[in-house]
Amino acid sequence: MSGQIVSVVTGDIVDSQKIAPENYQKMLAILESTLVELTKQTDARFDMYRGDAFQIVFLNLLTQYYQR
Repeated sequence: MSGQIVSVVTGDIVDSQKIAPENYQKMLAILESTLVELTKQTDARFDMYRGDAFQIVFLNLLTQYYQR
């Protein structure tokens, strides 16, 4: 990654334990599909951990932006 501009976004669903189980599973599926779509549109990688926490790393974001 030398010389690359890297951006990292870290997130967590606040108070997720208050979400009904069926809605929680739907929310996780939507979150994951959104992250997958971002990796298709950009040079990015993501990881989900501790249930509903996630991190996505965007590589070469400025280069991608200016090539459009």
